[in-house]
Amino acid sequence: MRKIIIILMTLLVALSILILPACAAAFTDVAANHWAFNEISLLTEKGIVSGMGDGTFAPDTFVTREQFIKLLVLSCGIDVFGLEYFEDNSTRNPQICYFSDVSGKFIWSESMSDYIKTWSWSAPYVYTAVMNGIVKYSDYTPTYVPGEYAESGSGEDRFLFYPEQPLTRDETARYISRALSLVDGERLKFADSDKIAHKDDVSRAVQAGLLKGFEDNTFRPDNNTTRAEMAVIMVRIIQYTKDYPFQKKSFSKILSNTNQLIIEANGKVSVKGVEIEPCLVPKSTWDSLIDNSEYTLNNVKYRVATIDGFKGLIPLDSEGNSFYIDVKLFDQENYVFIANVSYGPIIYTNTKQMHEYTLSDDFSYFSEDNEAGQQWFKYYDKNTFVETYGNLEEYNLFVVLQIVDDKVLFAYDIG
Repeated sequence: MRKIIIILMTLLVALSILILPACAAAFTDVAANHWAFNEISLLTEKGIVSGMGDGTFAPDTFVTREQFIKLLVLSCGIDVFGLEYFEDNSTRNPQICYFSDVSGKFIWSESMSDYIKTWSWSAPYVYTAVMNGIVKYSDYTPTYVPGEYAESGSGEDRFLFYPEQPLTRDETARYISRALSLVDGERLKFADSDKIAHKDDVSRAVQAGLLKGFEDNTFRPDNNTTRAEMAVIMVRIIQYTKDYPFQKKSFSKILSNTNQLIIEANGKVSVKGVEIEPCLVPKSTWDSLIDNSEYTLNNVKYRVATIDGFKGLIPLDSEGNSFYIDVKLFDQENYVFIANVSYGPIIYTNTKQMHEYTLSDDFSYFSEDNEAGQQWFKYYDKNTFVETYGNLEEYNLFVVLQIVDDKVLFAYDIG
């Protein structure tokens, strides 16, 4: 019996030697005696890191901005948004302002005989960070990007995230502080405190034990963070969220005809409006309509006409040979009415459901730009938005309101 027990114990020890280091040992450049071996192993076991795809972890390589954002989101236990949340067919526009270097590209598919949209691997994590207030548009300045025909002035104003750029320790503190809503940091006593840009964030992260200084009492804010250092930080964050659970944010969005801005004496700003929805028509109904029959849309009467084999709506008294309103497929049961212009905006109807929401401190508004030629949007921070629309007696903005914790994080034009 004793011999059996000894044999079993020997087997267990042997198995433990094989199993425990298996995760980090899977990386050819992380030895069992590496100073971050345990942290890398834990993150690997949790599926938070997976290496570089070639069997290495690259522990001494600097972590990039997109890599850090992914690991921070996952280590905090934040639910990751699917990109379809921002791409549903209730609008013909995106429902978030994409960073042009973290966005989709269209690639021709031979099998589907059509262009399909592909996304940067980091896109779900970056826009999850945007929705959770970790990454803020106010951190960046819109950059003019020339178009294909730059000599004609074509191009777009876009936000750039620089996803492959190494992350500094200063930025690391900022993202961590926002992700965990850290508060009440102590006064910094590092010898190089005057070189720290985000002093409050560094102070909070240091006080929480998530970031540490160096033996010479410096923080070295401009130093880049290695992937091994990042692993240690993420394990600290995982433990911190266990010790101090934080409330996950709630999210919703509505399509809105926003038409009133309410500014209170205490500085609170709210937008008021009515919820809208796409004008749909059942496929069976539309397909049964014949030419010259009347159709009422948003209390206006039109007549049905077929031009060049396509059916649409034109004004009752029109003798023209082009549509005023067209239809496109919306889902399996319905078509949606769209204006027959180059970019085909959806036509909406008011639901009479009124709403009023307070603007968050980080509110942003992205407006389709009809004044600046080829620049496709204007970016307004909260103060600029209030200054612009607070003085107008009447306006109508057809927008998506992205609402976080019952406050509007940003509004995005859909008109």
